[in-house]
Amino acid sequence: MVEIDSDAVDVIVHEGEAMSVRDMLTVFERYHQDRPGVPLAAVEEYARTMDDRPDYRLDVEGFLGDVRGQLTAEEDWVDTDHFYELEGDRISQYPAAWHAELGGETDPVRYLRFFRDVAPEYLDDLQEGGQGIGIPKDTLTKMIQVLGRVDRDEAAGAIAEADDAGYIKQNPDQHPQADVYLAEDADERRD
Repeated sequence: MVEIDSDAVDVIVHEGEAMSVRDMLTVFERYHQDRPGVPLAAVEEYARTMDDRPDYRLDVEGFLGDVRGQLTAEEDWVDTDHFYELEGDRISQYPAAWHAELGGETDPVRYLRFFRDVAPEYLDDLQEGGQGIGIPKDTLTKMIQVLGRVDRDEAAGAIAEADDAGYIKQNPDQHPQADVYLAEDADERRD
């Protein structure tokens, strides 16, 4: 039996049964910060544990079928419809190349430069044809949590510090999904 974190189960149960498979995997990854990704055996145990709760129902086989059906061995970004196999029978919503490049990193400037210069296809997937230089703030926060292996407060604090220092900018619309982008790209954003 693999070890799971009951706090992760509580978060998912609190959010409700409408959570997507990707959102659930994000939660699992946040609670397994010892290494990149989450053990596939832990994902299976989480599913069984959630289904055993009287206040939550999960189609365990359907959920696990979705996870397995979306797995790819690709080491670079494919698209938002896939999960990535990592070393040690672990899986992640992010590819191995990203874990290698950004693992343990909390500086949002590094993330934004990486996506601008190395993985712009991810920005294209996020923006769905919109202005492709920013990342929604909540998405960047979760990414720093998972790849940087830190808690939400530390990830949000890193974004706030970079913003205060003038290295990054946020759309002024105060929306929680407002895009965060590099200050050095501000001119491009206005075009």
